[in-house]
Amino acid sequence: GFDVEKVLRLAPEVLMRGAAYTGKPALRDVAAHHPALRQRYAGRTLTYPEGVYGCGGPQASRWARDLARSLQDIRATGVP
Repeated sequence: GFDVEKVLRLAPEVLMRGAAYTGKPALRDVAAHHPALRQRYAGRTLTYPEGVYGCGGPQASRWARDLARSLQDIRATGVP
């Protein structure tokens, strides 16, 4: 998990979360779905495959492009 209060204090532009391969619930999901985070980061939350950091295979470049595109889309919306 992570410290919800610290995330709110630091106020990152976008909230990014790794998606587990298993698809099973995890404790970090509870924090990520905290009402304060959901409200502040509505439209500014990205979920990426955890393999982005654990695998240097050919799909990593595609994931990087997809992530960059998603960040551009969020910035283009002008959501504060």
